[in-house]
Amino acid sequence: MARIHRKLELSLADSTVDNIDSLKDLDDVESLDLTGTPVWNIDALKDLRSLKRLVIHRTQVQNIDAVKELTSLQSLNLWETRVSNLDALKDLTDLRQLDLRDTQVRDLDTLAKLPHLEALKLGGARNVRNIKPLGQLTTLKLLDLNETQVERLDPLKDLHDLQALYLANTPVRDIDVLADMPDLKTLVLDGSKVEDIDALRGLLQLDTLVLARTPVTNIDALKGLTSLQRLNLSDTSVENIDALSNLKGLRTLNLFRTEVRDIDALKGLKGLRELYLANAPVKDVDVLKGLTGLRELVLYGTKVTNVDDLKTALPNTRIVW
Repeated sequence: MARIHRKLELSLADSTVDNIDSLKDLDDVESLDLTGTPVWNIDALKDLRSLKRLVIHRTQVQNIDAVKELTSLQSLNLWETRVSNLDALKDLTDLRQLDLRDTQVRDLDTLAKLPHLEALKLGGARNVRNIKPLGQLTTLKLLDLNETQVERLDPLKDLHDLQALYLANTPVRDIDVLADMPDLKTLVLDGSKVEDIDALRGLLQLDTLVLARTPVTNIDALKGLTSLQRLNLSDTSVENIDALSNLKGLRTLNLFRTEVRDIDALKGLKGLRELYLANAPVKDVDVLKGLTGLRELVLYGTKVTNVDDLKTALPNTRIVW
């Protein structure tokens, strides 16, 4: 059943409604959510000129021509739809947020005409390879390119305001362009081809970094990134973690299935709350006895043979061994 909130917000999410023709006269609606409905035809929306937020997530919608008249739209969610053509968006110049995850989109040229876009999600849009049009979106703060075919990041060189970049499971190798993104706070490279991370040295605002399942072996570039709170190095061949010794802000560190043996560098990281060492060749964990802030410590698959002393020193820590 439809649920109306504050008169201007309408949600049909996960309902069985498959025909929305009756909505065409609701010209005061500012937010409409059609998530998970059997709706496939949205022509009735073309006269809803007050719409600022439209969610068509998880539907069979393919043709979005109706939105071309909705010039007040600020947020459009097309996640998990059959959409492939974006021409209808070219005049939506007020658009701030656009979600195109898991769509059939390939050509991004239309997006270059959206001057105020701040968040663009293309994760899982596996046809996306050419991101040159995104180079004009200088107001972007969040860009999700997870599981796309993007190889080169050069077109992003002018996106100096970017704060979050997602590149998981892409063929990206070279991240030198990131050196000119000083505001970057979140960087996800999980499953990419990145090996050299020197470009990260100057990213002093970085607080979340995921390097899991990459060819990275040397993490010296992280030495000065004192804002880091979450670091994931799982499934890498990293062996030396001395570069982490001064990262006092670290809260979560994942070294699952790495080559790390010596964890002495962690002794001063009093802020650590979660530490994952599973399936790493670590044997001596005495250094962890002083990390009384630890709430979770995972040690299964290591060479640790006894955790009795640890349990005594860390009574508030959940130790999985």
